[in-house]
Amino acid sequence: MPGNHNDRTVFRDSGADRFCHGANVMADGGYQGKSQVIMPHRRPRDGVYHATRGIALMRNLAMAS
Repeated sequence: MPGNHNDRTVFRDSGADRFCHGANVMADGGYQGKSQVIMPHRRPRDGVYHATRGIALMRNLAMAS
């Protein structure tokens, strides 16, 4: 729907919530609070993600050589 609408309102008003009743659906953070919505996992903002990624890259390099 065009314009500035709340995602959850559009989900309800469009009838998508009735069509998807009982099914899990993937959506962005605008649907937070709907029990049937699976939202993508956000990476932590600290250095843990980068450290883990660095270790994984070094492991892959070691395995490739």
